[in-house]
Amino acid sequence: MPGFDLLNRVELFMRTETFPADASKTAKKVTRAASKHFIYKDGFLWRRYRGRLLHVVRSDEESMYYWVGVTEAVKTWIKACPVCEGRSTAEPHPPPIHFCLAYGCDSSSYVHTELSFHRFPKETERRRRWLAVAQRDEGSLRCNSFLCSRHFEPSCFTVKDGQLVLTPDAVPTIIPVTSQG
Repeated sequence: MPGFDLLNRVELFMRTETFPADASKTAKKVTRAASKHFIYKDGFLWRRYRGRLLHVVRSDEESMYYWVGVTEAVKTWIKACPVCEGRSTAEPHPPPIHFCLAYGCDSSSYVHTELSFHRFPKETERRRRWLAVAQRDEGSLRCNSFLCSRHFEPSCFTVKDGQLVLTPDAVPTIIPVTSQG
């Protein structure tokens, strides 16, 4: 973040295209590089920021200006803002709704909250067996495709930290019954 000294050198360079007499080679290089972010117009130094021009000030004036420490000043102001402090935290998003991919199964996590939903495995052979039970092909799989717990035997689950978890080698065996009409 530029200091007042650098801002003064940038303003001098922008106005007169000269450097202070005692400026080192490095200081000249830094000033020239920093000047690319500023404009000198109407007797004032302006900072380019996201397509806008902000008036550079070298005091504690409060306005839409750029000054040394602007980021920290804004953070401090937001922390002290009574309106911001009074706001409640954002409501958490509801969990996503999952649907069972098995042909003829109408399970969703919205309607059947007691069911668990399981992603298709990446392992080719196991995924092929899951697809056979679901009566689907590889082309119907998406990143959010699931099978519900109705298609697994109780022996496919273990209890871990108080929850039923599908074993890593579980394969669904219960094929959904579809009505013929």
